[in-house]
Amino acid sequence: MNASLLQMMMLGFAASLTLIVAIGAQNAYVLRLGVEGRGRILVTVILICAFSDAILISAGVAGIGAVLEAAPRWWWAFGAICASFSWFFLLGYGARMLKPLFARPAAWRVLDGLIAAVMVSLGVGLIAGIA
Repeated sequence: MNASLLQMMMLGFAASLTLIVAIGAQNAYVLRLGVEGRGRILVTVILICAFSDAILISAGVAGIGAVLEAAPRWWWAFGAICASFSWFFLLGYGARMLKPLFARPAAWRVLDGLIAAVMVSLGVGLIAGIA
């Protein structure tokens, strides 16, 4: 793999992380399962999240084929897909370290409040951008 393909993959990885890491209901659910130590269902949920991202990323990249050349766009997509898998596995299994923090119901309320604030700000931003 030459340097430009690796650079394209890392660009896809970084771009994807900026979209995936934003706290939302899906991430909170994966975090909750990880904190609760629900290993069997956790890996299933992580794989569903990551594969659904992979499908959406691939479909999106295939749709902008006229904009990007064939090889770089797929390396970008590969980087973005790697970011999705990395994030969901890190979130799901790294959540164990946060178990003491989330043992208190107040911590979940704060997280839910942050998620609500992010979702409202995204919605307002989209509405403001349309108007």
